[in-house]
Amino acid sequence: MTTKTKTTKVGEAWPAEEIRENTKARRTWVDAKIAEINTEAGRLAKSVGTGSYQHVVIYKVEELAAREQSRGTCQFCGGLQAIYSSRIVLHGYARPGDGYTVGRCAGVREKPAELSIDFARETIAAMRKQIVQHTAEIEQLVRDMVERQEWKPYGQPATSIAWRKPDRDLTDAERRARTWRNLTELNQALGQQSDHIERHVLPRFGQALAVVLL
Repeated sequence: MTTKTKTTKVGEAWPAEEIRENTKARRTWVDAKIAEINTEAGRLAKSVGTGSYQHVVIYKVEELAAREQSRGTCQFCGGLQAIYSSRIVLHGYARPGDGYTVGRCAGVREKPAELSIDFARETIAAMRKQIVQHTAEIEQLVRDMVERQEWKPYGQPATSIAWRKPDRDLTDAERRARTWRNLTELNQALGQQSDHIERHVLPRFGQALAVVLL
């Protein structure tokens, strides 16, 4: 049977108040107390704190039956995640506090990278295709802004806008500036993610799945 050790704090022991300021007497008491507790079956003691706050923490140590869980590399985020029925389980979500989860990693329900990297390869190809398309849009946008004298010589839109300004309130020049910034930041994010998948996910193919004890 596979077992694991569970350690639970069950109490504390403090030296008498009259010896807490006496370093030698306090340390002698602590060492003796630890030795005494550690002779008891299923007990473990450790010294914590410093100076007059030094004392002994007592733990109960149990051997429990454990189950093994296979974990594999998510083909999108590269994180080590639990596997159910040879698929990566739900992860990458947030809990806003209303009883529901919001969002999830794109690699959920895909096979772990140790077993397949088809999804990872398709994702990289799709992201890099998007980058090419966005780059063409950005280049055309810059040409338009240069022609309209909305472009600075060092490579930035001449029009600056507040990020939270409603789109309906933007002028045409501000809308072009915002579009340029959005596409530029999106391309950067796509490039970083595709590079991350290439470096950290693809090399996992064919390697052994991880096994953890629960």
